[in-house]
Amino acid sequence: MSNFKEKFLISAGSGLLLCGINSTYAYNFTGLNQNGCPTSAGKLIHIISFLVLSFLTMPQLKKNTLLKFKYALYGSLIGFFIFSPELITVIGTHMNTLHNNCLNNYGLIIHTLLYIGSLTAVMYLPNK
Repeated sequence: MSNFKEKFLISAGSGLLLCGINSTYAYNFTGLNQNGCPTSAGKLIHIISFLVLSFLTMPQLKKNTLLKFKYALYGSLIGFFIFSPELITVIGTHMNTLHNNCLNNYGLIIHTLLYIGSLTAVMYLPNK
């Protein structure tokens, strides 16, 4: 099993990928935004893109490909929850993370750090 440093580095790499995919620039590039905010379809397409990229960039596991897919899926589900409109609104009411009801750059960083912490914590759950 990996130590904390390895788990944190894996989570940080995944978090940077998720941050890039959920950035305003990525949504502007794909055109899946409306009035500067990501659309629901856009969020779904971007999280599926994150799932695929996570799977492809994950190093080969010794056991099997399904385990690799499971880890990518879990990371994507956590990311989908962390960047959900409901959680964005809850955090945005307590911190200055919203601009016109959309996540600003500060909010993007806060949610990415929350994702990294959550993913690192999930890695400590038992496998069986």
